[in-house]
Amino acid sequence: MSGLYNAMSIIKLQLPRSGLLEQTDECDSSNRDSSKHWTNDMNKAHLMNDPCFAGIMFHIESTIHDADSAAASAGVELKDSHIKSCLSKVKTLAKGNQPKAEPKTERERFILELAQKIDKLRPEMRESSEIDPNFQDATPISTTDWLLAVKAVEDSLKNHTVSGTRYYLDFLSGFILKARGY
Repeated sequence: MSGLYNAMSIIKLQLPRSGLLEQTDECDSSNRDSSKHWTNDMNKAHLMNDPCFAGIMFHIESTIHDADSAAASAGVELKDSHIKSCLSKVKTLAKGNQPKAEPKTERERFILELAQKIDKLRPEMRESSEIDPNFQDATPISTTDWLLAVKAVEDSLKNHTVSGTRYYLDFLSGFILKARGY
């Protein structure tokens, strides 16, 4: 991820709704070169092989799933195209900018709130250059690595989308529920 690594790293994730979660997989980052992480010929599978990125992506996709459930409970149907718009807003927020348009509908409000919720995950994620149960030397996930994880989620969306449908959201629901053990 960043050049701040020695041989091993682990991620500590603090999520507002569930307290502290620690990714138990150790990530061998000694062979990481952030300049080579993402090119046009790489795909999500490349990042999914890295437990650190897989953990980040899982939390982004879990947040999408939870927001989709909340929207459905409120009578708002989200489609894959809305998630694509949301991820675009996440990238805008990660670069320090605000989305241009104010939400005019309940659906647009859900999409903006989801983007903001995903964006708030990043500063709460920490990485450490050594196995330290207190993560006193933890540093925030870099913007570059965050954007790589968002790009990988976008690629997953593209791979599981049929225009005008909820194919990705339905796939994601099954995936997240299975991963959570339901």
